[in-house]
Amino acid sequence: FLYHVYYYAMSGLVNLYKLFLNADPKLILFVCYGGRRYSDSTRVIYEAMLKDERFKDYTIYWAFTHPENYPNIPNRININSVKYFNLALRARCWVTNVMIERALNFKGIKTYYFQTTHGILPKLDGKDAIGNNFKTLAKKNIIDCCLAQSEYESFVYAGLAAIPIRNMAVIGMPKNDIFAHYTDEQRNELRKMFKIPEG
Repeated sequence: FLYHVYYYAMSGLVNLYKLFLNADPKLILFVCYGGRRYSDSTRVIYEAMLKDERFKDYTIYWAFTHPENYPNIPNRININSVKYFNLALRARCWVTNVMIERALNFKGIKTYYFQTTHGILPKLDGKDAIGNNFKTLAKKNIIDCCLAQSEYESFVYAGLAAIPIRNMAVIGMPKNDIFAHYTDEQRNELRKMFKIPEG
């Protein structure tokens, strides 16, 4: 009962607040594991964007539960603050591996929602999870692009997260790209480290 009160009341307030804001076409918001980490595919994408001239005029924020733990990231905010919702509503793009909406139902003014996911999905999750309130959230899905590692995984994730299959991109996970570019020397070092014999 309390969750539903929170969900409907706060979703309504956030969406009402959105009417008084202007979108920022050069603002991007990153969130990893609900603000608990700086890792995964979100980090790989962020670090690639920092090196990409196309994004030099963009303002990129990271939201954390404890932003003070990440002093090397210039633009960081507390994910449980009013400023977070202000940024989320105005941002042109959201990049996350879990969720941005803090268990609410809202989307930014002109926001492109990019979901990287964070692992393979041999589990009951999303709308498939027993006793999960996600069925409420899944009624109106707002994800514009979601990554998958295979056609099979794209159908699994689209089903459990109520994402249209056309919004699934079967291109793998950015965090795994490094494995395709290892040199023979790096592979040999890893084999030694984990005591894996040649071949």
